[in-house]
Amino acid sequence: KQPRNITPELLDYDYEEENLFDAGNQYRSVDIKSLRYRSEYIADIIYLADGYHVMMRPDPIKSSKPFVNDPDLNGRMYIKTEDMEYSETEADYAMVHFSLPLNYPLANGSIFILGSLTGNTLQPEAKMTYNYESMRYEGQLLLKQGYYNYLYVVANNDSDVGDTSFIEGNFWETDNEYTILVYHREPGEIYDKLIGLYQSGNEISTKQW
Repeated sequence: KQPRNITPELLDYDYEEENLFDAGNQYRSVDIKSLRYRSEYIADIIYLADGYHVMMRPDPIKSSKPFVNDPDLNGRMYIKTEDMEYSETEADYAMVHFSLPLNYPLANGSIFILGSLTGNTLQPEAKMTYNYESMRYEGQLLLKQGYYNYLYVVANNDSDVGDTSFIEGNFWETDNEYTILVYHREPGEIYDKLIGLYQSGNEISTKQW
């Protein structure tokens, strides 16, 4: 996009609504650094023949609720255990069970769990299924001990791109990170040259891990 106005000290890209995009919402979190106690948002921890199972509390639909500024890791994940000395080699695995109450299944879309824990892509194992008896979407992921951020996205059945607004909502107060790339094409040239890079964003919270 070309600058709207150019001055010796300023390139103005203020296109108002044309430059607007969804802000999203703060990420949700899973804290399984220890499997000996239930951290926030965990309803129960069960040990079965196939290993640990972590039952998360049902997640609310955030789009219909006021914004809450819960510090997050902007979608990141960290492997760490408090149960053993060496996180890199001694952290255990747990099957983490997620649930999202919804009065009806979506007719033309699917719900996925998304974050660094899924490579920030729509993975088949992160696709949730609707339980008609409990009236909620359910899903599970095998995760190594640590601290994880995630959110829920809705993707059309023929799309590999998810939308967060239906479940998570959009709030201007959301802490996000942005990367701005500035290109310039010299007169007579046939290519664009990268002349600037700017990264902005709020400090990543580390208080939980």
